[in-house]
Amino acid sequence: MVDPNSADALHPGYVTAWNLRQKLSKQLKIDLQPHETIHIHPLDSLSHSELDMNKAQTMVDEFDPQGPCTIKIRKLGDYVAKISLDGNYSVPLRFVVQKRLP
Repeated sequence: MVDPNSADALHPGYVTAWNLRQKLSKQLKIDLQPHETIHIHPLDSLSHSELDMNKAQTMVDEFDPQGPCTIKIRKLGDYVAKISLDGNYSVPLRFVVQKRLP
């Protein structure tokens, strides 16, 4: 969500993996280590009804990103990202890009 009055607001034009990392840290108090990465799945927006946790895990398992994540989300909607952890573990992250309410 974007709050234009905030000093550390997200860029109003898009959402990146760095923005997700910041939100995880600030709102959920999950601080990932520098070698633990977040990659946004390259699919367009999904609907809540299309995606259950089993399907999200399957998408993440089949998704093998290379290098840093360069995807910039410019549309509102539901998305999936992959959090890569130590020990070759991965966790699906389902998130929503939406307008901030006034």
